[in-house]
Amino acid sequence: MQKKDRWLQFGCFLTGHNYELILNSSLASATYVKKNLSALIIISIVWAFVGYSFAKRYANLEMIPSIIVGFIMIVIIIQVERQIIMSFTVNKSAMWVRGLIGFIMATIGSVIVDQTIFSEDIDSLKKRNIEELLDKEFPRRTKIIDDQLVELDSQRIKKQNERIQLLNESSYVPVKEVTRVQIPSKSGKVDSIGSITLSEKNLPNLKHKYLEGIDTMINYYTDQKLKVQNYKMKLRDSLRTEILESHGFLDDLTIIKSIITKDLYTFGIWLLFLMFFFLIELYILFNKLTDNKLDYDKIVDHQVNTKIKILENLSE
Repeated sequence: MQKKDRWLQFGCFLTGHNYELILNSSLASATYVKKNLSALIIISIVWAFVGYSFAKRYANLEMIPSIIVGFIMIVIIIQVERQIIMSFTVNKSAMWVRGLIGFIMATIGSVIVDQTIFSEDIDSLKKRNIEELLDKEFPRRTKIIDDQLVELDSQRIKKQNERIQLLNESSYVPVKEVTRVQIPSKSGKVDSIGSITLSEKNLPNLKHKYLEGIDTMINYYTDQKLKVQNYKMKLRDSLRTEILESHGFLDDLTIIKSIITKDLYTFGIWLLFLMFFFLIELYILFNKLTDNKLDYDKIVDHQVNTKIKILENLSE
């Protein structure tokens, strides 16, 4: 019984080749599978790093979710590459489409890797430009805070005026009270005509019960105003921290552009990364175009032709 080649079996699983047919084929076919497996591993490692870096830096994910994103990228890349590996013929249209996909993926990958590699340069350039960014953002934030302070002050003054108006009113309101007194007659019967006595009694002003609620609102507006004023005092430092900690993809892309275009040496390094990614993306396609047709392919062709002949005979 032939011993199983785990590496070859794993290669057949990823590339889509039939393991039993490969075992019955020549050594060249098995070598071809292992060569494609090695290429897939290289591409997968690169794109796992790209996916992990993007999720960690720009999506602000933790380690485990970032690893999951890297694994998803591996699955996507393997499925794309299998479209070339599992095809028995590669026409020009498929070749150009795969080349275009490879160039797009290489550009995206090189940009993300460059932003990770040049992260120190990006942060350094951010620190140098921080005052310029602060000068643009600080007046806008200050205007918003000043509008809030004006609104809070207006509400506080309004409540204070209401309180003063209540205090200016009399503490007590005089109310006339009418009392009717009935006087009995000499015969012991109550005379229907009695005397009427008028008296005055001071009752409390019921509006004073609103003073407590007004005082509460005045204290609330005063506390809010103090909080906003304290925030305004620390605004510039908060903005500086916010700018330094921000990792927007487009922001970093703009800084990368300024770093790359400042001299030919930096541009050459970026171009090398781009060509590295592009050639890796097209490596399997080059293998497919340059390698001769193997006996594995001929076995598959023979099975196809045999099935076709059987079907033709059955139809006749």
